[in-house]
Amino acid sequence: MNWDTCSGCVTSEIWCWGWGGMFLSSTLAHLGGLIVGIFAIRRVGMDRAGWRYALGWYLLVQFLSRVLTPANLNVNVAHHVDPGWQQTFNVYWEFWLVLTLLTAIVLWIIGTVLHRLWPTKRTEESNFNVERKSNVG
Repeated sequence: MNWDTCSGCVTSEIWCWGWGGMFLSSTLAHLGGLIVGIFAIRRVGMDRAGWRYALGWYLLVQFLSRVLTPANLNVNVAHHVDPGWQQTFNVYWEFWLVLTLLTAIVLWIIGTVLHRLWPTKRTEESNFNVERKSNVG
């Protein structure tokens, strides 16, 4: 199994430490973003639809990686099947579809867990709007 193609920063960091090159910028981007995100979620809460937004960003980054980066670099596995998976997937679109579906499932699970731990907090303004709408009808 090639850890580079797995979703998630932990598996990416394991792959970098074990088989690839470890870069400070990569570590800061993955782990630093995770830490800042957890602090933000604890403060404002996690929306039920948050996983959909994350999937949208994933698709946008995949598209931009495919359009803007050279194919020989295969940034974000956006151009061809990673060498560790070529025995399993003969065609890139099958590989991409499975990776995207697995990413969506993982994002849904993470979103559900985070929403249960830290549900979205209502502000006074949003409470006022809910009360106002209920009094109008």
